[in-house]
Amino acid sequence: MKSSMLQKMFGKRSKYGNERPTWNGKIEGEVCSLKFDSKGEMGRWDELLLLEKAGVIQSLERQKKYVLQERFRDIYNENKWIAAEVYKSDFYYFSNQDDRWVAEDFKGVGTSLFRSKWKRAKFQYQNENLEFRLSGYGRE
Repeated sequence: MKSSMLQKMFGKRSKYGNERPTWNGKIEGEVCSLKFDSKGEMGRWDELLLLEKAGVIQSLERQKKYVLQERFRDIYNENKWIAAEVYKSDFYYFSNQDDRWVAEDFKGVGTSLFRSKWKRAKFQYQNENLEFRLSGYGRE
């Protein structure tokens, strides 16, 4: 059987076995439905929305991309491009208390690939008014 047929029959399971919940609500008066990687990440989204409503933070976004390395042409094959390496934070907002931008990631399990990209992003963007934060189990 093809993998697409198996996925339809059994549904797609996440890498770590957690549920991928859907958040339904209103943002700036618009009804929307958002997918999250975990219930914990969805809960943090709710907290951040309340903080935004209270004026503690502003300009809340999801899945902000940070380029760690631009795409480049393969030196052995000029017709081939190597894709850019990108780090994506779960949340991005301006903290009025700290007077800086925050890129926040919610993690239940920190993989070595995540830790590597996170460190590179912190290093590459260290001279900007931007703080990289981790939230999740035991980190808040």
